[in-house]
Amino acid sequence: MASLALCAVSGVASGATLAEIKARGYIVVATEDDYPPFEFVKDGKPTGFDNELIEELKKYAPFQVRHEILPFTGILAGVATGKYDIAITAAIMTKERMQSLDFASPIADASDYYLVKTGNTTIKSVNDLSGKTVGVQAGSAQLAHVSTQLKATLEKNGGKLGKVMQIQCTESPRILWRLNTLRGLSHEEVEQVLTRGA
Repeated sequence: MASLALCAVSGVASGATLAEIKARGYIVVATEDDYPPFEFVKDGKPTGFDNELIEELKKYAPFQVRHEILPFTGILAGVATGKYDIAITAAIMTKERMQSLDFASPIADASDYYLVKTGNTTIKSVNDLSGKTVGVQAGSAQLAHVSTQLKATLEKNGGKLGKVMQIQCTESPRILWRLNTLRGLSHEEVEQVLTRGA
């Protein structure tokens, strides 16, 4: 299990201070565009937990809140380099990220899973991933996890880490969210999404 937190102003990069934000009259907040239930766009409008939080911030902040919506891969780097003042997004807290970013208190736990196509009988455990191509969401904390922890686990058991591909993976969290809340996808519908990417 990993902790998800709202990412706040970078402590290392040249992010603006509260005094600077007040003086210029605005803060730039970055969020993701497709990570339900935290952040997503519905009927052309940003919604979800984090976007609702931003709407509340707009009501009470003594400055303008400029909301930038973008893919996750650019959010944390944008905060770390000062392009955005803060990110209000679900991000896994890692030691590496905490060297350049300050995080709010965790709001949820996250678990990693691996998915295989129905009928694939060659992968029944983590050890069966030895030598296989593994896809990991681009820009995610799981990339480091695969490169270190999965690699160590496989090597400990006589295996080896195969090719690791970074992919734009927007369906996984959406599938889980839909399964639980939105429209209750059946197992067959989940299989269709995974095989077609629809």
